Amino acid sequence: MKSTTNNPPSAAGKPALYFIELQTWLAIAALSVMVVINVAEVVIRFFFNYSLVWVQEITLLLSCWSVFLGFSSISYYHKDIVISMFVEKLPGRLRGAAEFIAYLANIFFMALLSYSAFCLLQLQAGDRSMVVRIPTNLFTYSLIISSVTIFFINVSDLVKLIKNRS
Repeated sequence: MKSTTNNPPSAAGKPALYFIELQTWLAIAALSVMVVINVAEVVIRFFFNYSLVWVQEITLLLSCWSVFLGFSSISYYHKDIVISMFVEKLPGRLRGAAEFIAYLANIFFMALLSYSAFCLLQLQAGDRSMVVRIPTNLFTYSLIISSVTIFFINVSDLVKLIKNRS
């Protein structure tokens, strides 16, 4: 994958790129499986008047994995939606300060999110979903992987920003 915007990929480096690509392919696989089982559910319900009760829980699990792992790729390639109208009008030094503050805010939020997800993981120990009996912590692992990855992406981008300013 190559970035098609003016923003280059993250400064996180080659090892991070391989991990991001793995997450991207896992997100694509989760989304694909989710679509297939939901189409199967609709077809079976329409033609046979029978519902597969497990589809909702599996869809929720795959949705978590698809969305959260997809965030890592979006962050790495700087494809997230930003409103740069105000920042672009700032003079050079203020623009740099705004970018610095934004990276710090992202790092703080991802650290807090990672910590909270780890706490949630402990609360979910031994819990299972109602129908399929999936361990509920499987829903949280994707959030932890994503938030920790995005934390390190933002740290490496902040370091790159600081090096470029000095």
